[in-house]
Amino acid sequence: LMRFIQSIPEDGFMDFREGSAYPQRESPKPVVIIKPDRQVFRGETVILRCEIVTGEDTEIHREDTEIWTYSWYKNNTESPDNTTQEFNISSVTEYYDTDNYTCRGRRNDSQNSETSDPVTLSVSKKPKPELTSDQKEDVLTGNSVTLTCRLNVLSTGWKFYWITQTNSTETETERHFHTINSVRVSDGGQYRCRAGRGNPVYYTHYSDALWVNVTESPKPVVIIKPDTQVYRGETVTFRCDIQTGGDTEWTYSWYRDGTTFYSSHITQEFTLECYSSGNYTCRGRRNDSQLSQISDPVTLSVSGKPNLSVRLNPQSPNYTGDKVTLSCNLQGTGWEFLWYTEYQQSKYLTPGDTQNNTLNVTVSNEGQTTFYCKALRRNYVSEFSDPATITLKARPKSVVKVQPAESVFIGESVTFACEIQTGGSWQYHWYRDNKELSDAAGEKTYTITDVKESNKGDYTCKGTKSSDPKYTQTSAAVTLSVSVLSHEKAPLSAKKLRSTLVATCPYVLATIILAVKYYRARNKGSAK
Repeated sequence: LMRFIQSIPEDGFMDFREGSAYPQRESPKPVVIIKPDRQVFRGETVILRCEIVTGEDTEIHREDTEIWTYSWYKNNTESPDNTTQEFNISSVTEYYDTDNYTCRGRRNDSQNSETSDPVTLSVSKKPKPELTSDQKEDVLTGNSVTLTCRLNVLSTGWKFYWITQTNSTETETERHFHTINSVRVSDGGQYRCRAGRGNPVYYTHYSDALWVNVTESPKPVVIIKPDTQVYRGETVTFRCDIQTGGDTEWTYSWYRDGTTFYSSHITQEFTLECYSSGNYTCRGRRNDSQLSQISDPVTLSVSGKPNLSVRLNPQSPNYTGDKVTLSCNLQGTGWEFLWYTEYQQSKYLTPGDTQNNTLNVTVSNEGQTTFYCKALRRNYVSEFSDPATITLKARPKSVVKVQPAESVFIGESVTFACEIQTGGSWQYHWYRDNKELSDAAGEKTYTITDVKESNKGDYTCKGTKSSDPKYTQTSAAVTLSVSVLSHEKAPLSAKKLRSTLVATCPYVLATIILAVKYYRARNKGSAK
């Protein structure tokens, strides 16, 4: 027995493995565990624990802690006040508590463990996280925004706390980011964050404030040109119009009846030939993946061939020279209209404005005249409309007659008469050089009693009345020439004739008396 006792090694552990001279086992080596982490911060509470384990095969067995006492060393200097397996350092500082820590265990039977490997406790000043957002521009309502509370330390065990300007209650997350889904305008404002760990919780400084600006997501408008009612095979341009300020760049998604429509079209505007009706919507996506709202649907109706018709106003013109308004009836906008008379190869009528569906014409030919129209929109040309035919009678003619002649002298009297072929109660209108004569007073005849040189000119007339035909054709012009009478050629005026008679009257009277006497004397001679 004495020999056996004397053979026990100084460390008190016997090796009983097969082949060993003495029953002995290895001395365990403790491990220093620091909580919450080896990297801590000023003011934080640190727990150091000396963990003694033994390894047999692959299993780890913790020794009964009740049979051990512990020695703690700071930079290889023993701390006599700390003899428990675990001790706390409250409110650590950089200068005093930053060091290497080791521990060693002693059993009740005075058997000692090995000394642990040193573990360095690093104390830094209280950290301040950095708060960032994944959105560089304003956040649009309905989208999401992720805030990141970045703590640039090599330590673990942190939780994160978020606070807003309008809500003093902190929101806690296990991770260092916080996502707000379906953002509302009320979510905008000032955000701050901080990190914390341990019990009681040790908090970092708050981050600097981060402003999150939230604006209403714009609602696009679908614009379809040339119109929302088109015809099969017609070229249609789709445009997604988003009204926003600045130079925001968008890509676009298009949908027909709620299903993605031509996924290759991500531009604001594109053109294609349409063959299918449907409800079209669009939405925009910014470069930062923020989405606009979805537009209201716009219904595109695609029909077969357009059915054109020509309408006349008045519906039943009767006489040549009547003004007729032609209307080419076709639904939709953006059309240009082409007008034809008689048929395809006949005369093409050019309206003043092809984008107007009406054409004003004055038909001068009696008999039947047929009108057609066509519609043109972009590269699409319709077929001819159904015909519209009008039948016109010749308008009554008026003729000017003049008495005594078309060539008169100053001072003479002249009378014009307006003769109309058809009967009726006509109101007459007289014109000189195409200007109506106000003194004509609607009479059939127009008399100038004392012609002056200013009365010369081209005289025309026409008739009007309340019933059809409401007016005649304007007569052909009759030219009245007015001349000045010379003395050599002028006939005797009434005054000159009277004075001449008065001057010659005695001679005439004497001649008459002599003639009577001569006649009587002759008769008496014959009687004898």
